[in-house]
Amino acid sequence: MTATGGTPGWPHEAPSDVAQALVDMRFVHVLEHGPAVQWQAWQEQRLAALLQWLRQSARWRDWLAPWPGEGGLGRLHALPVMRRADYRSFIEREPVRVPAGFGGIGHTETSGSSGQPVRFAYSALARRLNVNTFAADDQRQGRDTRADTLVVTVQAHPPAGEHGVAEGDPWLHPGRRLIRHSGGYSVEDNARWLCRQQAAHLATYPALLSGMLGAIQRHGLRPPRLRQVITFAETVDPSLREQTQRILGARITDRYSCEEIGPIAFQCPASDHHHHVAVSNAIVEVVDESGHPLPHGRQGSVLVTGLHQWASPAIRYELGDIATLLPHCPVCGVQVPTLTRLLGRRRVLVERASGELVYVRVQAAHWLDAAPGVHEWRMVQTAPRAFDVEVAAAQPLTGDEQAAVQAMLASRIGPEFTFALREVAQVRWPPGRKKQEIVTLG
Repeated sequence: MTATGGTPGWPHEAPSDVAQALVDMRFVHVLEHGPAVQWQAWQEQRLAALLQWLRQSARWRDWLAPWPGEGGLGRLHALPVMRRADYRSFIEREPVRVPAGFGGIGHTETSGSSGQPVRFAYSALARRLNVNTFAADDQRQGRDTRADTLVVTVQAHPPAGEHGVAEGDPWLHPGRRLIRHSGGYSVEDNARWLCRQQAAHLATYPALLSGMLGAIQRHGLRPPRLRQVITFAETVDPSLREQTQRILGARITDRYSCEEIGPIAFQCPASDHHHHVAVSNAIVEVVDESGHPLPHGRQGSVLVTGLHQWASPAIRYELGDIATLLPHCPVCGVQVPTLTRLLGRRRVLVERASGELVYVRVQAAHWLDAAPGVHEWRMVQTAPRAFDVEVAAAQPLTGDEQAAVQAMLASRIGPEFTFALREVAQVRWPPGRKKQEIVTLG
């Protein structure tokens, strides 16, 4: 219960979910700030429990056969690297099963950085721990949770009007979230909206942030003064950090995550170049082309293993990102693995015929709703108003599905663009480990 007016009552009146959230957040910080042996022992215990659970499935037993059953985290590399195709195969063929204590099952979808859409399941426990691990970052970064946060993002169900309002929790984060659906507006529209608001924080994609900052400068808008900008889902380059500080007076604090697992690493409060691995949620490896761990300080491919995502497990899952792994943070001294030289996905802005810049993000749900059999896609802009679109599907697209894809792309990017749809057995990705599913002329 809460006191009159929505303010919290006495501590003993706090709802059970509030108490659980506080415990979860405290545990995140205990692991991060404790000795390395503490988080290592905890990860080994959770990994062993997960693998034991998965061995109940014959298919998983075959996949996990190389696991020696001992040796802890140091022997994880004995297992094969899980590519997106492997992950999708497991998710589509294996029934969703979790222990009873994990709660109910939900479903969502993602394309990640692979251009390969997939729908997957998650448990109530995994969802709760993800939310509270993200919330722990508010404490890590010293954010004032009583203040409002602006969120400029892409939502499956955009709010009516200029933005939606999510009221804060009076116990945990009283500040509201003003949520803006970027896809319904040009970058300039979003910039003007941003300048009209009064809030402490902004959360958005780096590409969209860059576009809004450029619009503020081009049109001489009066920028808001923010305390922090929270970025996610894309690479942040040093020039964007400098521009954000200069125009908005705010420091960027970046989050590294993926939909399939949740939080992976959070930017160090004392450094723009280091991300602390979220050891309470994921095991992170940096490996060579053969999947073997690289020495600390060597750049390689990022693999993640989710410790709580048992409904759709990801074990040594390849994200397509490149980074360097250090045994601890050399700046602030915390004893958790730390990523640096992190090279993730770069998303894009597209110029429409009107001259407006729009942020492009075609989500997994858009593809799967239009053509459920699609398992891989890539778009390359070949002219100012034309894209070449490669689509690989389990079976040839029907006429209705082709029309649905064309309508979806026109809706997401712009009706003035043409989309040359080509069905292929496999998308022709350029050499290298990174996959950029949308390539523009810029």
